[in-house]
Amino acid sequence: MPCADKLTEPAFTNLNKSTGDLRKATFELGGFSGEVFLTTTVEVSDDNCHHKSLITVSKISSDLLSLNIESGCEHIKKAAASVGQNLNRSAVTEPFDHNIVYKKIAESMPGCVVCAVPCAIVKASWAELGMNLKKGAHIQFI
Repeated sequence: MPCADKLTEPAFTNLNKSTGDLRKATFELGGFSGEVFLTTTVEVSDDNCHHKSLITVSKISSDLLSLNIESGCEHIKKAAASVGQNLNRSAVTEPFDHNIVYKKIAESMPGCVVCAVPCAIVKASWAELGMNLKKGAHIQFI
């Protein structure tokens, strides 16, 4: 299978609509073919601290997720390093008091309890696992 960075967008033309799984795509390129999982990406923007965070979750296997967090916030960068880049299914589906994302973030940024990024990480993970719809969630003061 070729490296993902060598694939071009036209190679991803056959989404698996027949199976109902729109998160997988098949590709053909230079005699190679295969199947890849598409990723879930969410953006969190906070008007109070003026930071944006981009969270990308990719399903590696039925039990393993790859997590990437980009942010201008030093607290989020520290929290992302604490959470790590690999999450297993059971860790992100646990209740609040046992959920590894909430636990690690609480340890690394205890002063930012109103931050929406931890919830967005869990929501994106659930969506990538097919346990939640890929629909937005908004908090708006009126």
